[in-house]
Amino acid sequence: MEWLFWISLALFIFYLVGKRSSADSGATGRSNSVAAGSSRKSHTDDAESSKSLEEWRRNLKVLWNGKCPSIEFTYDGRRRTVTPEFVLSHPDGHLYIQGYCHMRNGQRTFKMAAITTKILMKSTRFEKNEWLDKIIGEGLWEGWL
Repeated sequence: MEWLFWISLALFIFYLVGKRSSADSGATGRSNSVAAGSSRKSHTDDAESSKSLEEWRRNLKVLWNGKCPSIEFTYDGRRRTVTPEFVLSHPDGHLYIQGYCHMRNGQRTFKMAAITTKILMKSTRFEKNEWLDKIIGEGLWEGWL
């Protein structure tokens, strides 16, 4: 008879876990892939993150926009091919390249300080500052790298 108690207890636990999982997925619109008892980002955190991202975007200043041949560089450990459309500055002291990322098939923004290789444009490799001189104009970006 003791085995009946343990089976009943196991079924009850499965019932509770299933009920919690369906309540979590109904509240968030996603399946619950986070283990019970672990922390998860709340909707409030998502809203704050979204607000701070929008604030960050509002603070960007366009230093250059136009057309330029596609460039290649290593970013976040991956080789990227990007068709630049903007060079942006931010009050945080960093420069960014914004353009079409051929790897992600969409618009992306890349922090220049996180580019770990020379920039390849056509068949020429440029240091970041040399590439900026060629694109923006000599010395116009100085103080940002």
